[in-house]
Amino acid sequence: MDEVKKYIDFSYLIGLVLVTWVCMKIVDALWHIYDRMPNPRILADLSLSTVIGVLVGIGLTAYLRLNPRVYQLATECGVELKKTIWPSWTETKSNTVVVIVLTFIVGFILWFFDLIWKNVTGLLYG
Repeated sequence: MDEVKKYIDFSYLIGLVLVTWVCMKIVDALWHIYDRMPNPRILADLSLSTVIGVLVGIGLTAYLRLNPRVYQLATECGVELKKTIWPSWTETKSNTVVVIVLTFIVGFILWFFDLIWKNVTGLLYG
């Protein structure tokens, strides 16, 4: 269970980076849409909209991490993923080849039916 919680906490860390980046972009875009207020620089490369986006991202991730229901759900998902039997590399390669071959076969069949349908509609509409 402790190993699962380690992966869950690492996932929250990755989520923190992604959510913070998205929030920065959203706040910056909204700031530029409503360009009535200037976007002052706080440090050399940090604008006020960037700082707000970072704070919103950190706050949202902290809320989700500290929410016991969300953390319990994430832990249960991690425990279930530990029970998963993952395919071997050989099985993965062979299944990939099957998918690629079947994609080409289905594509050829669709092309053939499209060719027939084009000719039939060409004869009907002349």
